[in-house]
Amino acid sequence: MPRARRTRPAEGRPDAPTLPGLPAVHRTLRLALALAFLSPACPPARAAPGGVILRWSHCRADGGTQNRSFACNTNLGSERLVCSWQTDATIANVSGSEVTVDVRADASALPLWWQFKNTGTCRLTALGMNLTADDSWTGCVDQWSGLASGGIGAYSIGLLAPNMARIRAVAAVPQSALFTVEPGIEYFVCNFTVSHVKTMGSGACGGCTTPVCLLFAKLVVTTPVAANNRVFNTPADGASSHWVGWQGGVAQNPRIVCDADGCNYHFGCWVAPVSTRGSGWGAVKALFR
Repeated sequence: MPRARRTRPAEGRPDAPTLPGLPAVHRTLRLALALAFLSPACPPARAAPGGVILRWSHCRADGGTQNRSFACNTNLGSERLVCSWQTDATIANVSGSEVTVDVRADASALPLWWQFKNTGTCRLTALGMNLTADDSWTGCVDQWSGLASGGIGAYSIGLLAPNMARIRAVAAVPQSALFTVEPGIEYFVCNFTVSHVKTMGSGACGGCTTPVCLLFAKLVVTTPVAANNRVFNTPADGASSHWVGWQGGVAQNPRIVCDADGCNYHFGCWVAPVSTRGSGWGAVKALFR
């Protein structure tokens, strides 16, 4: 009985495998089909970063600044500290916000100029809060649409250290005005105002010229269902959008530490030295580690 003839593969290559259920096709075509199944049609979309933002005078998107210098030569006028944020995902039925801002001075104790609200403090009424967005802003959205109410709940002096204070504030809209926030948008939360009253002259409170750092430590975005609330406590830019300086103060190595006092930001505050020809870049970088 004659043997069946076996077809010999082309010189220099082995028999190529075939895909189940498909006729044998050219090697290049099979490879293209395999790659088409293994590779996604397009890379997955990256979520917009979420986090908090703190700036002087305006929202970050509308030119807010990170440092505020004041000559401390008048009792008139005030400073505006703007809290804003971005979400990393859609949040529906938002009803309010809880805001925590930490204050730390480049001094052994909190200066009198930064002591507010508590009975006997030097500038009792100098710290205020409002929920009014600036009409000139175009890059920052008023999440409240002018319908919120709220205020400062506490200004705790010496809570974490003798040279620190903590602002706690809340804001909310009526049940009929719940709203939705979307990624990629900077939303206005509130303004804190710091009056210049008692800066100079008789009865002046010392410490206006002392460098100070203020850090947006936590934002709780609330909804009618507590399980759907979100907490944001990291900078929206992944670096330094969550703090500002007063009189050149620079927040040093801000980081969240969880201990017996709960989870809080730990950070130093002092004026960073100006780089000169004789100073090494390594020494300057060491300040921010």
